[in-house]
This record gives sequence, structure tokens and C-alpha cells, in this order.
Amino acid sequence: MNLSVRLIYDFPLTDGEPPTRLVFARPRQVWCATRAEEVVGAMEHASARAKAGAWVCGFVSYEAAPAFQPYYRVPPRFADFPLAWFAEFTAPAQTSPSDAGSSGHAIDRTSDVWPGSEERDRARMWWCGLAQPHRVVVEGIRQSIARGDVYQVNATGRLVFTGNDHPGQMYERLCRAQAARYSAWLHIGAWDILSVSPELFYARNGMRIVTRPMKGTSPRAPEETEDRAQRAYLEQSEKELAENLMIVDLLRNDLGQIAEPGSVRVDELFAIEAYPTVWQMTSTISGHLRPEANAVDIFRALFPCGSVTGAPKAAAMKAIAECERVPRGVYCGAIGLWTPDDREVWSVAIRTLVGRRDRATWVYGVGSGVTWDSRPAQEEAEVKLKAAVIDRAGLATLVELLETMRLEDGVWFLYDEHRARALTSARTLHIPLDPHVFDDALRRCRTKHPTGTWRVRVRVSLRGEVHCEASPWPNDPFTTSVVEAGHRGEPRIMAISSEPVDRRSLWLYHKTTDRRYYDRMRRACPGAFDVLLYNEDGEVTEGTFGNIAYEWDGVWYTPPVECGLLPGTLRSHLLRRQELRERVLHLSEVGQVTRWCWLNGLRGIIPVVVATWPTTRSETAVGEGKETLH
Repeated sequence: MNLSVRLIYDFPLTDGEPPTRLVFARPRQVWCATRAEEVVGAMEHASARAKAGAWVCGFVSYEAAPAFQPYYRVPPRFADFPLAWFAEFTAPAQTSPSDAGSSGHAIDRTSDVWPGSEERDRARMWWCGLAQPHRVVVEGIRQSIARGDVYQVNATGRLVFTGNDHPGQMYERLCRAQAARYSAWLHIGAWDILSVSPELFYARNGMRIVTRPMKGTSPRAPEETEDRAQRAYLEQSEKELAENLMIVDLLRNDLGQIAEPGSVRVDELFAIEAYPTVWQMTSTISGHLRPEANAVDIFRALFPCGSVTGAPKAAAMKAIAECERVPRGVYCGAIGLWTPDDREVWSVAIRTLVGRRDRATWVYGVGSGVTWDSRPAQEEAEVKLKAAVIDRAGLATLVELLETMRLEDGVWFLYDEHRARALTSARTLHIPLDPHVFDDALRRCRTKHPTGTWRVRVRVSLRGEVHCEASPWPNDPFTTSVVEAGHRGEPRIMAISSEPVDRRSLWLYHKTTDRRYYDRMRRACPGAFDVLLYNEDGEVTEGTFGNIAYEWDGVWYTPPVECGLLPGTLRSHLLRRQELRERVLHLSEVGQVTRWCWLNGLRGIIPVVVATWPTTRSETAVGEGKETLH
């Protein structure tokens, strides 16, 4: 078989037992359904092989739901991703799961290594998935609830990041970060699925079937007293309890379709489970299957799990199809296996990363249940909590757009430039930023601070919410003229970076809350005002928190954005006024520059000199040949 397949399951084979690591390779046969009409047939054939004594593993995508119930509505599926995939194996290689994710667990890092897998810089995640800003989605769902169309809808989106780490290493780190009971790494050709799900979809042992929906979230706290308080909040929150109970009722009804009459029972209601970043609420429902119920019947009754749809299920799925523009894929679907001794275990595929090796791009789904009591800020906070496992595992950091603005006596400096840049970045990164929301937030901030000079950090969340944080700013000398800047006292000293930037990096062109790279560059040059950056071709780009302008033959220039730099607001303003022109400057030309200026929308224009770093008292600044550094 040409398709490269390697599967690792860290699953309990019987509900209530600890997970066992199962490693599968070299499948005897594979069933791959890419159309809805193929799903049921693939599942029938695959589950029949388990009845005949084989191990069968696989997954079912959320968009496969109409194959089981034609009236379910789902977003359009990914064109190149299976709706369902199953593989038959003779037997697994089993190892102890007690140190899952450690180097002793048969994860092969020597084959199929992604390019650049030694890179350890953490990626940035950005948002895509909802057709409208999150606040609009939440309010629209609340209106549907008010009309009686639905009781609860699980609204989700996708976080995207690029990275070249080997999937096996990523899986190890995710397992350590999440400590989940239903973890799996599925390497299937070009695709890798890394799931660290804490949620059981269903487990069947003989004729007994158990489901354990998860609904209700509260953050963990580092201090013990506060941590206990967060748990107590979850135990007592009317909103969280109501959400959980709605899904319990839904699952009881779903199980009733395939269970013996009178056998469905709630074994445990509102249990609290601890995870590294969150407290989660679960409930356990069980039943005794009817003799004729098979794997397809179970999926027809239960899939997708009500915890990832809402209630009533069909109406909630209709709402989801209308507000989510990106398919869920395996996220919110199911990952599991059938064993030769008449057992099945399937997880709800949450906390799940999906990546393609030829693109080095990873997609992570996150969501929250919206009820009448929901508020956009609360739901956004819950989404961040659920994404924290990616940050905790060191894979990627959740970022927000950032604009740092100057407000002086009720007047915004460079308002149009900041607004245009934020909207452009939002479009590029699929952040649903409404221009009116941006304007309203800044209008409120200006009203609150009508006098004085203020530094205002404007953060745009991945769901389009705008937050302003104002702090007093000194009434410093301020100019936007390169001519006047020469009279602002002694020039500041800029060092030259010891390493280039990669102009292909998306994040050079967008200002975000993740400033770690720039902070690291400044820490490497203690005492310097800023650090001059350059790209892999030796072209000067910018400073770490300001753009650069330089005088050449009596004309003021600034490096083009294409060199790999942030399109600064003051830079854009001066270019539009034709006080600056664009020109590429190579490192070899730095010594020929007659004058330098540093540009920043908060601080204005400041004269600088450029020097290699570290320097001594006798070294000479580049561009200021007669001046020594002190």
C-alpha cells in the first residue's frame, strides 16, 4: 500500500480503566469515504471486519452527519479531506501509557520529518471560521433562542498557525500539556491529526453503552484558594449547569433510539474534572443496547455528539451551518476504534489539531456553547481557555492585533492610518473586525480622556472585539518633520541586529500582541535605544518598535515594505505627504548614510545614529562620522 499510515491511540479500552497505548502500522485494508453516500457503506464494511476478529481504527468528520440523518445541515466539507476513514489491522503493538508522550513510546522521529523541524520559535495563531464577528453571532443565536428555535448552539471557529515541528514531537508535548484520557495521533498520508480530547463520545462493551458529554468550563488558578473558588463557581453556576443539563437530556433521548426501553439512566450528573488549564463539567449516561443495534445504528442515533452541536440537535446544526464559514472536518467529529473482542471506544474530537505536511499549516478548532445567558466577552474568554493547551504545549501563541495610538487633548494622532492598518490586517488574518466597532471603541476612549496626553493600546481580538487601555504619556517634544527632528537634542543610538529576519514571515507585516522576537533583539543590545533589523538578503528593514528613515544625496528615504517590515502609521503618513520616498538600503551602504531618523506613531520622529553593537567608548557611530559613543 502506497499510503503512509501510522496511528497511535492513548485510549482506555474499557470505560473507567486507565488509557493504554496502541500503535498501529501497515493496515491490511483502508476504507476512505469522500462523499456522503459512501460513509455508511465504509462503516458497515469496517465494523464487520472487527466482528471477524480484526482491529479497526479511524475517524468520522463532522460533515459526515447527513450520511446518518439526511436532514442534518452542515457547512461545505473540505474538498481534499475524508468524511470518514477506517483502517483494518491484524494487531497493535501495545506499550504502557503511564509516560505517554515520552521518548520511550514508539514515536518515530526519524522518518517523514517535516522541513525545519529543529526550529523552536513558537508560531502565532490567527483566527478564521465565523462568517460574522463573534458578538454578532452570539447575539443572533440569542435571538433564535428568544424565538424558541433553539435552546443552545455550540458556535466554533478555527485557529490557524504554521510550523515545521515533527508531528510526533508535537503530540508528545500536547499529551503532557493536556493530560487527556482520549489522545490519538493519526498519520494518514499527507495528513496528521493530533487529538488530546478529554471527552468520551461513547464506549461500548458488549451490549452496554456509555456516553459522557462535557459541557461547562471554568479556568484553573495558580493559587489554591482561587482554584477552589473557580471549581465552586462551576459547580454552582446556573448557566453552566443549565448548559450541561440540556445536553444530558439530548443524549438521553439519543440513546433511547438504540437502547432497550427503560435501560437509559444518568449514572453521574454534574461531575467536575480537573485539567491543567480548565475545570470541566461532565455527566455520564448509559444504556443497554437493543440486540439488533450495530455501529451504523449507534452513529445514526448519536452523531454528532450533542455537546458540540447544541439542542435541539437539528435546529442547532442549522444555525451552525449558517454562522460557520469553514468546515469543522474531524474537529467535533469522532476518533475511535473497534476491537476484536466486541468493544468500541470513540472520543469527541475536540482539542484537536489537523495539519498537512506539504503545507506545514495547522488548524485547531475551538468553540463554546451559547445560551440565552451568554455574553460575548464570556464566550471569548472560554475560547481562549480551550486554546491555552496549544500555548502550554509550546506550539503556538494566541495573538491579537495591536495598535498603539497617541491621544492628545481629545485628538487622535494618525487616526486614519491606524484604522486602515487594523482593518487591512483583520482582512488578511480573517478577523471579523467591524469598522464601526473600532470607531465606537475609540470614541468611548476619547470621551473618557478629553484632556492630557495618553498612550492608548488598542487590542483587536481574534473574534473582532476591540479593547482600549489608556495610560498617561509625558508631554514630550513631538515632531513629525524630519527637518525639525534634527533639533531634538542628541541622537539616540541604534545597534545592528546580529541575525536577519525572514521577509516571508507573515507576522512582520502585522502588528500583534506577540512582541517576543523584538524584545529578544533589544535584550541582546543593552543600552541601545533600538535595534536596526535587516532581511536575509542584507536589506535594512526597520527597528524593533519604529520604522527607519535615512538621508541619501539630500533626499529622505525609507525601506519598502516588501523588504519585510511593518507598514508604520507615521511612515505611511510621511510617504503620502511625499516627505519620504522608498528605496532599498543594503547593509553595505549603511556607512554612507548621512543622517538617520526613527519613526513611531506615538513618539514622533527622533534622530538616531547607527552603530555596530556591542560598542566601546572609542567606537564611531555609522552615519555620524565625527561623533563618538558615550
